[in-house]
Amino acid sequence: MSQAASAKTAWERAQREFFCGCQETVVAWLTDANGLILYRRQCVRCGEATSVRKSELAQTEIQLARRFDEALHTRWCAGRMARYLELREVARQKEVAGWEASQQRERPGWLARPTAATTGPGWEGKRLLVLTRCKYLCEGCGLRPARVVHHLTYDHLGDEFLFELVGLCYECHDRVHGSD
Repeated sequence: MSQAASAKTAWERAQREFFCGCQETVVAWLTDANGLILYRRQCVRCGEATSVRKSELAQTEIQLARRFDEALHTRWCAGRMARYLELREVARQKEVAGWEASQQRERPGWLARPTAATTGPGWEGKRLLVLTRCKYLCEGCGLRPARVVHHLTYDHLGDEFLFELVGLCYECHDRVHGSD
């Protein structure tokens, strides 16, 4: 299936799930604050209602009219929101799985071997501060996501200043270590 056909199918499925179209309606009645009986055509699926004059209704429609269900629209909206949150969570999990899969690629030897500098107490906190500072964007090329925090100097190893650390993508980190 082509990408366009897949997108069209997904759009049609979303329309069926999230947009009613109010194809099936029934006549329903409710009483206003003055005790007057009002008639509405109410969608049996989503609860949307449109006003209708009693004079526009057949006598059998008036006799078969049911009580207006005020909670129907609320239930419809709550169901749509629950489904939306479910779909959003599935999409988030797919995104995370894709990111984790990209992290499992072949890594160079320097990245595969943890050192005291990258496993000591407080390292993960410093790493997150550096990545936050660079907004998770590589400080080498400025194009790719920063995945590695690199030591510019080892003078304060284990007690680094943040300015001695930079966030780099794998490619730039490979380049730095290739030039040593």
